Amino acid sequence: MRLKVVGTFAAAALAAGLARPAEAQAASGAESAEAGGTIVEGHVVEIQNKDVIIDLARKHDLRNGDVLEIWRPLKVRHPVTRQTLEDRFRIGSIRISQVLDVMSFTKPAKKMFRQPEVGDVVILRRAAPAPVVATSSVPQTADTAVAARPTDVEALRVADIFSKLRGTSPEHRINVYVWYVRNFPASEYVAFFREEAELLKRSGGQVSPTPHSTSVELTFLPPSSALIGAPLELGLHVTGEIRGAVIHSRNRGEVTFVSSPMVSRGPGYFSATFGAARMVSPSFEYFVEVVTATGKTRLLVGSARTPERITLVQTPEAKPPPKYASKAAIMTDYADYNRMRGDDRAWQTEGYFGMRFRDVGVRAARSGFGVYRGVGGSIYDLDELDLDGRRIGLTYGYLEGEFGFNKSVSVIGRLVMGLGDDGVSSGVQAHLRLGSDLDSNFTVGGEVLGGVGLRGIVQLELEPESDFPVILRSEVTNQPAGAAESDEEAALAAMTENPMESLSESDVGVRLIGQFGYRVVPSLVLGLRASYQGRNINHSGPGFGGAVEYSW
Repeated sequence: MRLKVVGTFAAAALAAGLARPAEAQAASGAESAEAGGTIVEGHVVEIQNKDVIIDLARKHDLRNGDVLEIWRPLKVRHPVTRQTLEDRFRIGSIRISQVLDVMSFTKPAKKMFRQPEVGDVVILRRAAPAPVVATSSVPQTADTAVAARPTDVEALRVADIFSKLRGTSPEHRINVYVWYVRNFPASEYVAFFREEAELLKRSGGQVSPTPHSTSVELTFLPPSSALIGAPLELGLHVTGEIRGAVIHSRNRGEVTFVSSPMVSRGPGYFSATFGAARMVSPSFEYFVEVVTATGKTRLLVGSARTPERITLVQTPEAKPPPKYASKAAIMTDYADYNRMRGDDRAWQTEGYFGMRFRDVGVRAARSGFGVYRGVGGSIYDLDELDLDGRRIGLTYGYLEGEFGFNKSVSVIGRLVMGLGDDGVSSGVQAHLRLGSDLDSNFTVGGEVLGGVGLRGIVQLELEPESDFPVILRSEVTNQPAGAAESDEEAALAAMTENPMESLSESDVGVRLIGQFGYRVVPSLVLGLRASYQGRNINHSGPGFGGAVEYSW
C-alpha cells in the first residue's frame, strides 16, 4: 500500500506513532512493512480442479515458484457475551505455478490442514533487502538512515523519517525537511516537506505553545442504507482540537478493515468517499478514530468489535409509466320478431371506451352510451287482435368493470342509468367470463333494463385478436316491451289515447346472433352482424347490424 501523506494530519499521525488496530490491516492485494521485511496479502478468488487462483499477480512482484501461506478467516459469536469474535488460522502453503497480469495460478505446496476455499487469505512474506543509506550534508545518524525496499523505496523512506523524528525538536525537524527537499527534488512529497518547514519557521520553532483541550464532541447521523454499486460519501463534524480523522471500513467480501484518512472540508468537518466497487451487497461496516491535539487516538464512531453498519440496497430501476391497452367501439343492431310487419321490432346502438389493465384484479373498465328504440306487445294482441305495437324508447349511459380472479376466470358488472318515455330508468348487467378476454372465451349472464325488459345472454368469442374474430351469441328475452305500465291510471290514459295500441308485455323469444369481423389494420376491426329471432314459429324474423372497433 503506497503511503500517502495528507497535510499536517498525516505528519501528526505518523509523528505520534498512530497504531492501527489489527482489524484495520490492508485489504486484498495490499502490501505492508514488518520487522525484517514486507508482506503481501491477497485472497483466493476461484478454485478450478487442482488450481487455486489468487488475486495477486505480476504487479505485486510475484514470481513463479514463490511459496505463500494460506489462512482461513474465522468468525464466531461468543456464547456468553454475544459479541462477534474474528480471527484466522493457517491451513497450509501454496506455490505459484503461473503469474498473470491480474491473477496467479497456484497449487498446494504440501499436505493441507484444510482444503482451500474461495475467500481464504494468502500471505507472501519477503525478507528485507540490504539497507540503502541516504547521503547529504546532514550527518548520517540513526535519524537519517532509511531502509528501502525495491517496490516502494520512496514511501518507506518518508515513513521512516517520520518514525525517527518522533520526540525531536522543531529545529531538528526543519533541518531534516530541508535536507529532504534538496536531496530528493523529484519526490512527490517535496511540496509537503517544504510547506511543513515553512510553517515551523513561521511559528518560531514552537510546535505546541499552549496546552490543547482533549474535549471532543461529535455531530454525525449514521446512514442506515445506501445503494449497491454507487459511490458513498460519509461526512462528520467534530467540535474540539483534533489533528485529523481515520475511517476503517470493510464490505462483505473483505476479511479485514481498510484504513483511509478522512479529508478536511473546513474547520471541524471531515469526509471520506468510497468507490462504487466497494459498495457490495449486503452491508458496509465502518468505525472512525480521531487524533487529538496531544497526539492521542480516540474512537469516535463505532469500534472494530461493534462497527456501524450500512445496509446496501439495489439501485431502483427507472421504469416507464405503465401503458394500458385502450379500445373504442360502436355497434348497431336491428332485430325484427314478426315477419317484417314492423309491430314487434328493436333497434339498439351502443358505443363505449375502455382500458385493460391486468389479468388479475381490476382487469378492465369501460364507459359507454346507448340508444334503444322498439315497438312491441303480446303475440295475442299483435297477431290475433291485430293491434299496433307499443312504442318503447330509452337513451342511457353505463359504467362497466371487469374483475379477474385469475387469467381464466373473471366477472363483469354494468350499471345503467337512462331516460325513457316515462322518465328516469335504470338497469344492471352481470356476466361470468371463462377464459381470457384476449383469447377464445365463453360468457354467460343476464340484463335487467327498466322499461324495456329482461335478457339472458350466452356468448362464445373465438380468436378476438386474430384477423377474423367471430362472436356467436344467444339471447332469451322479452324485450322490447317486456315491462308493462304498472300505474293503472297511466294505463287507462294510454288506452283512451290510442285504443288500438297493445298494452301487454312481449312474450319471451329467442335470438341467435353471429358477428363476423375482419382486421383491416392491426388496430382496426370491422364487423357484420346477422341474426334470426322469434317468439314462436309464426312470429319471427331476421336481423342485421355492424360494428367498428379501434384499439391502441
